[in-house]
Amino acid sequence: MLVEVTRAPSESPRRAESGGQASEQGGTSWSHKRRHHSRRRRPSSSSSSSVESSSGSTDGKDGRGATTPHGNNPAVPSIPVLQCSDDRFSQVLDYKIYRLRNRRTGYGEAQARNMGRTTKNMKHSFGGFPPFSGNDPLKVFSWLRKLVKACNDNDVSEGMALYAVPHFLSGDEELRCTRELSDSGTALGVARITSYPVAVNCFLQTYAEPHTLALAQDTFSRAIIEPDETIESISARLRGLSDRCGNIHTEGTMKQQLIQGLTAYIQTDAFVYNAPVCSFQQLETYTSGKHKAAEEVMTLARAVQGPSTPSSSRGPRRLSVTPRARPTRADFPVMALGETEPPVPPPLPAANPGQAQPVWGR
Repeated sequence: MLVEVTRAPSESPRRAESGGQASEQGGTSWSHKRRHHSRRRRPSSSSSSSVESSSGSTDGKDGRGATTPHGNNPAVPSIPVLQCSDDRFSQVLDYKIYRLRNRRTGYGEAQARNMGRTTKNMKHSFGGFPPFSGNDPLKVFSWLRKLVKACNDNDVSEGMALYAVPHFLSGDEELRCTRELSDSGTALGVARITSYPVAVNCFLQTYAEPHTLALAQDTFSRAIIEPDETIESISARLRGLSDRCGNIHTEGTMKQQLIQGLTAYIQTDAFVYNAPVCSFQQLETYTSGKHKAAEEVMTLARAVQGPSTPSSSRGPRRLSVTPRARPTRADFPVMALGETEPPVPPPLPAANPGQAQPVWGR
């Protein structure tokens, strides 16, 4: 009896220790199961994120909802860029420089409901710039710059800008763009416009032809001042010609072309005044003052000189003819029959018959 009682207390600590060890083992196994379960769940989350990222990249967004640049997805075909023999036009012919800050490609019912208000706000950014009709093809550069500025000012995405483009077109170009944006596509065999970069590249390939750009560049390089033209007008003409070339000319090129187009008596002063820190506007103001001063001096000189007389060294010589009075009857006296000479009239009497006239030389 005493042996059993003494054995029971001695076994109780063992059971407690074994129970504690079992509990520790059980806790360890449970924590191990949790870690194993979490490890087993991680591949499923990564796979789902990869699926989401792959599906988002197709729509222009990644797994976090951020937009991805166009062309990163191999499934999206690359857009061919228009090439030109003049390397200066390579940048303005690339559609990438006309991309928007907001590159989301989604367009749903919410964007469609706000299209009217959005285009109205964009027209304020356009100012008085007229819609693009395609009649002047090289206006496409300035129109695209206005479109990008209007979209960025109003935080318009590329998906919404694609359907806002027809609101800033006119004539046949508006009809063509609207037809190619529809679901039926176009009947001309041209690929339907599916994104904003494709639309921009389509405008560049249609209107910015290399031959037209070469002619515009040649006109810019040959611009000179006309006889009745002011410095302000030729400066504005140079800006317009440069705008038709996509504003590829630097300020130094603009100043050089302005000096080249001036008259000889102003070119020397313009060369001396032109400096690296001198802007095109400052050079225009300086040469305009010189041109006006020279015109005033020449006008004053012509006024002092009077009407110009014909020079004897120019043109055929002419005999000077003194006009005579009309002959009268007294100039042709009547002669008698047989007379060969008309009778000589007697001399007139002297004024003072009593006073003798002096005879010189006696």
